[in-house]
Amino acid sequence: MNFPVYRPHRCRFCGTANSLTEDILVKDDLVVLTWHCTACEAEWQPTADEQVQPERRAGTSDRRRITRGDRRKP
Repeated sequence: MNFPVYRPHRCRFCGTANSLTEDILVKDDLVVLTWHCTACEAEWQPTADEQVQPERRAGTSDRRRITRGDRRKP
């Protein structure tokens, strides 16, 4: 089972970029994810904001008047 989690780019304690690793603890049916900073050795669990992937679909909507299925009909 996959759970989307947003990975922060910086440590929230020291601010160092790209220094985070995830530590995953599995015990029976309990899974705990914590972030670990290799620069300052700080550890913390993801916040509610980090547990949701940001919306990546952007741009204008399709302006075609005929759908793809209708265009492919002979």
